[in-house]
Formats: sequence, structure tokens, C-alpha cells
Amino acid sequence: MTNKFSITSLQRTLDEKVVYNAGYKLESTDDNGKVYTFDGSVSLEGSKSEPGFIEFDNLTEADVLAWVYSQVPKSEIEEYTIQMKKQEDNKPSNLPWE
Repeated sequence: MTNKFSITSLQRTLDEKVVYNAGYKLESTDDNGKVYTFDGSVSLEGSKSEPGFIEFDNLTEADVLAWVYSQVPKSEIEEYTIQMKKQEDNKPSNLPWE
């Protein structure tokens, strides 16, 4: 399966622009082109006084994905879509041409 991770949303404080929640999506495509999608979000903690703080306007998607992976390992997220595919593969079809 081919996996593509993306950030779908950020919630931040208005005063200091500190991100406290990130929404993410994993799209996994199997060898037949079928796409399985998993959406999630993580709560984040941080402050401007922490070493390595990145201003909101300077954040990249890679920065935020690293935060997501620190909360939920990438392999664990990928496992969700593998399980979704297994469930789909084992579900009987109602139509003979499917």
C-alpha cells in the first residue's frame, strides 16, 4: 500500500498563536487503486518559551506531522488502514460483479 499523510487542520491560541490541536489524514492506496482513509487529531502542548519553538507563520506541514508522530507513531496510524483493508476484503459483496 502507498501511504500519504497530510495535516487537515490546526487549532491555535489567538493571543500567542500556539498550536494546541492538529487534525491529520492518512490516505492509503492499495495495488488495485482502492483508497482507504483514516482521519484523526492529536492534542498538543507547548509554549513560546520552549526551546525550538516555531512561530505559527513559519510552521511547515513536516513540522506538524513530526508533532503528530510524537503523539501517535506513524506505524500505528498505518496499521489502522491495514485493518480497514482487511475488514473490507473479508466483507461479502451484495453484487456478483464486485
